[in-house]
Amino acid sequence: MNNKKIFIGSLITVILFLGLVIAWITLPDSITQTTDTDFNTGTFNSTIASGTGADASIKLIYPLEFKQVSAGHFYTLAIRNDGTLWAWGDNFSGQLGLGDTNRRFSPFQVETVADWRSIAAGKFHSLAIKTDGTLWAWGQNDFGQLGLGDTVNRLSPVQVGTDTNWSSVSEGGFHSLAIKTDGTLWAWGQNDFGQLGLGDTVNRLNPVQVGIDANWKSVITGASHSLAIKTDGTLWAWGQNNLGLLGLGDTINRSIPVQVGTDTNWSSVSDGGLHTLAIKTDGTLWAWGQNDFGQLGLGDTTLHFNPVQVETTTNNWSLVSAGWEYSLAIRNDGTLWAWGNNNIGQLGLGDTTLRFNPVQVGIDTNWRSIATGASHSLAIKTDGTLWVWGWNEFGQLGLGGPVPPLNPVQIGTATNWSNFAYHSPHTFTSSAIDTGHNSNFTTLDFTITRPVNTDLKFQLRSAATVEDLATAAWYGPITTTDYYIMSGETINPIHNGHRWIQYRAFFSTNDPLVTPVLNDITINF
Repeated sequence: MNNKKIFIGSLITVILFLGLVIAWITLPDSITQTTDTDFNTGTFNSTIASGTGADASIKLIYPLEFKQVSAGHFYTLAIRNDGTLWAWGDNFSGQLGLGDTNRRFSPFQVETVADWRSIAAGKFHSLAIKTDGTLWAWGQNDFGQLGLGDTVNRLSPVQVGTDTNWSSVSEGGFHSLAIKTDGTLWAWGQNDFGQLGLGDTVNRLNPVQVGIDANWKSVITGASHSLAIKTDGTLWAWGQNNLGLLGLGDTINRSIPVQVGTDTNWSSVSDGGLHTLAIKTDGTLWAWGQNDFGQLGLGDTTLHFNPVQVETTTNNWSLVSAGWEYSLAIRNDGTLWAWGNNNIGQLGLGDTTLRFNPVQVGIDTNWRSIATGASHSLAIKTDGTLWVWGWNEFGQLGLGGPVPPLNPVQIGTATNWSNFAYHSPHTFTSSAIDTGHNSNFTTLDFTITRPVNTDLKFQLRSAATVEDLATAAWYGPITTTDYYIMSGETINPIHNGHRWIQYRAFFSTNDPLVTPVLNDITINF
């Protein structure tokens, strides 16, 4: 036996629900190749730290991160980087899509598919688009807001029609709007104030095209009104306007899209139900509508019927989200800002004092996206971690209990999210490992921290070439018929004379509150 070892890990940890799974592999010879690695339901790339001899190493990073989050009235939807959809919070109308009406205080996966592309959480109903361009809906349907041709609630996602060219979707109180890849705009649901933009106040149970234009870029829905931006940078509004919500300088309702001013440099828009925020391409931020809690960020509580610039000396706003009576925004430097009502700590400033102007949340400079609900807030950092704060009576923060934090708190810790990290059972597969020469493998040794009711088993395979490794059979010791390797057992001699090896670990548990941690895998050869 050659006196060499491959140390796989000094640590392999299943990070709970989000974050990273990291493994270090230190080899006696240089690393020449790695492959994509599968963990849970996604496929993730390896990052190589090159070197030779004792310094050679490879860092495997498996990002179990959030890429999109949407805050409903009292609930939350989120998509992870692996394409899975998760839901938590209030579920009175089945808006979580979990097949029942039970409230969830922690994130639960919606179905088992991993092909969700975008989501929109509304008041009591949800919409989502899959990677194949299909549109899905579930939750409350009193006014046909699901677009399914009836008024029956759905407890699980149901496809809307058969079209496969949906691009983006938004939903308000009881109505829905969506844009197709051809640039057309479609609307359905409640229409008592003309919020569908169809020239009348008749509800629609199925998607109906709004006008004939085919240059719509983005759309947002309020409580009973709608706003949209065209590809030419113009901003349009329609529906209820009693508080100047449309930004048209009056309080007259509109039943068809009407242009807001004459500017052609609108970039994005967000609506909080009764107030509106929008960013122009020059980075300036504008606000209008209700302002009784200072949610417009203008330093007062005056109602505004036209767009007014927020902080006239600032032009580095990149993203904005209007909640119910409060607002959040991110600047180009990655800082997070908040203002408006703060009675439940929804501003994330550590207190319950309202703010009439934007105030920075903490000192971090790596905020990437934000979402606001009735009075709860969510944000994603550039590292993919999800942070929450504010109202939590219905579990909408996903923290496992109803306590409302006044500052941003990360979802996911190493003690209470394990069943969301690897839906039991699941498999972790290493990258291809080049030992540097043909070897005769003898034993596999590892140290494991295994909580009660958790099972972890190993298999190994090897081949003369990396190409052959991809199709090689998985084996364990001779003494077991299921080919599972136990620590210290002799490895099947089928591996002898091979250069490339790969291992995989099987995790399974009956306990949703445990975290298996694997340390120091050593393969002797």
